[in-house]
Amino acid sequence: MVYTVKELIDQIPWKGFREGLLYGLSEAESLGKNFIGLTLAQGDGLILYVNPYFDEVYEILVFTPNKINKGEFFGIFKYEKSGRAYNLYKLINLKDLLELYGTDNEIVYVEVIQDVLEDFLSEALGR
Repeated sequence: MVYTVKELIDQIPWKGFREGLLYGLSEAESLGKNFIGLTLAQGDGLILYVNPYFDEVYEILVFTPNKINKGEFFGIFKYEKSGRAYNLYKLINLKDLLELYGTDNEIVYVEVIQDVLEDFLSEALGR
């Protein structure tokens, strides 16, 4: 499902979400990239596959060391240096996201995804 940035901002009430998403889109546009990482206060991450030129979000992935019961399992990414492995889940709808993390959450970090993780995501999503 394709979301507009406005739809996400209107439906996700987390502190810092609007600012983080807009900042991430601006940086992605500047760098010519398509993946934005948003870190939640409790440590899990969201990876958004975006078109920064049209303010569209094509996929929302959860990036977590834990197993979750929402969305569909997408894959495992393991960092070579640290050896830490993360599960990736593709969320089907925003209801699952809000059920998983609640409405009282916060975005604490934003980054444009690059390098090895970007390559992994591009290949896994067939982009």
